Amino acid sequence: MELSVIIVNYNVRYFLEQCLNSVTRASEGISCEIFVVDNNSEDDSCKMVSERFPEVKLIRNSHNAGYAKACNQAMAVASGEFVLLLNPDTIVGESTFRRCIDFMRSHEEAGALGVKMIDGNGRYLKESKRALPVPLTAFFKMTGFSRLFPRSPLFSKYYMAHIDENETSEIEILTGAFMFIRKKVLEKTGFFDENFFMYGEDIDLSYRILKEGYKIYYFPEEKIIHFKGESARKIPVNSTIYFYKAMLVFAGKHLRKKDVILFHLLIKPAIYSRAALSLLNKVFVILLPLISDIAAISAGVLASAYIWGAQVHGLNSDFSPLPTAGLLGLFILPGLISIFLAGGYRKPAYTIQVIKGLIPGCIVILALYAIIHWKTRYTAVNMLMGCFAVLITVPLFRIILALAGFKDLKNPFSTVKNAVVAGSRESYFRICDLVKETDNMVKIKGRVSLLKNDPGDETVGNIDQLQEILNTNRIKVIFFSLRDILPSQLISLIEKMAAFKIIIRLVPEGENVIMGSKTIIAKDGV
Repeated sequence: MELSVIIVNYNVRYFLEQCLNSVTRASEGISCEIFVVDNNSEDDSCKMVSERFPEVKLIRNSHNAGYAKACNQAMAVASGEFVLLLNPDTIVGESTFRRCIDFMRSHEEAGALGVKMIDGNGRYLKESKRALPVPLTAFFKMTGFSRLFPRSPLFSKYYMAHIDENETSEIEILTGAFMFIRKKVLEKTGFFDENFFMYGEDIDLSYRILKEGYKIYYFPEEKIIHFKGESARKIPVNSTIYFYKAMLVFAGKHLRKKDVILFHLLIKPAIYSRAALSLLNKVFVILLPLISDIAAISAGVLASAYIWGAQVHGLNSDFSPLPTAGLLGLFILPGLISIFLAGGYRKPAYTIQVIKGLIPGCIVILALYAIIHWKTRYTAVNMLMGCFAVLITVPLFRIILALAGFKDLKNPFSTVKNAVVAGSRESYFRICDLVKETDNMVKIKGRVSLLKNDPGDETVGNIDQLQEILNTNRIKVIFFSLRDILPSQLISLIEKMAAFKIIIRLVPEGENVIMGSKTIIAKDGV
């Protein structure tokens, strides 16, 4: 057996399917076995693997055993000369396995290698090559010095920025998304340390490979797509904490005592600072629409009260038009409840939902006023003006947040994006129907043929003319039919399009789902 491919899955069924499709192609002509270890997924991942890939060796866990332990389960029974640990949210090219095997066989000193990774929009992923997280290296990364000096071999050593992304070279750490390792090396180093539940196990194993005297190579002649973090997004914990705690485990296990002390002095405070900032940021993002609505309602009521007071009593009178806290509460509480019931706090939230919620909310406010009006100095006209003002200020505040780039709010002024479909004629019409049902802000302008001789009224050109097509039609989105394109062709095209900042979407064969980086859009709304 030449190669054992091991994939650990957790609730990423659609990505796993495309990964297995590409792995199956890449293993043609190679003596290869494929393992999928499922960590108790709640979707139909296992059913999909059993039905569509019966040749895959499926290991089902009854609980989430963690990435390291799940990999170890398969490595213990793997029989390949080489072992590839591969993330499910990846797509590999047809030549990837063969060229990696050939490289390893021509470099006997190589214990393991990694390849160049790009994300779903073609951007290079810096974690394709990494250095050991010794105290200063980790500190510069966590404190942001690496971003200030992106090419510095000192400040940006963590991602080995001094090495060109297209240069084959020795590195120190592989990423767990793609670890191509000699089986005999694993027999010397042992498998993953299961003390690392999530993150860090790749750092630990890479370091042990180096300690055994083997070299680790970065091999950018082969590229893969890594959608990055899909499984992590399914885990309801702060993955940042897991990552940096893994660094502490690594330091305690491998570094000298004085380095461990330095690591704790430099890194531990940074971990908790980053965790606290991350938590505050998440809370802020969740609460921002609520805070905006409270501020908008208060501003609307205060403005209307001031205008009414100035008109009736004059600006120089002793009359204070400011409402009491109780009266503000009369507007705020029913307003927020009505917005919530109308779906104004869902993601993404549309401005129209907020307006639909405020209208019955204002009716409730006026009804409550009718009951308690004798306790206030407000008149019915005051209340009507307040409601009218709130109907303006709340949507206005929401629109300002959307225009400022707050991703959970829909910008009502966003324009329709022009798009094309790259694929066959049959796939084109299926994808057009799917897009109509899932995204009304995308307008498909035509089809890009993957073949030079593939005519049709809907065709705007072939794939060799892609750059001209994108520019001429002002294309912002491109849909690739995975049924019609080879993984290697897809990887090459996506990498080239990174410079155009095009939104890339992938449509699997036979599925009513559209995929992209950090995106799954399904016909049923999932």
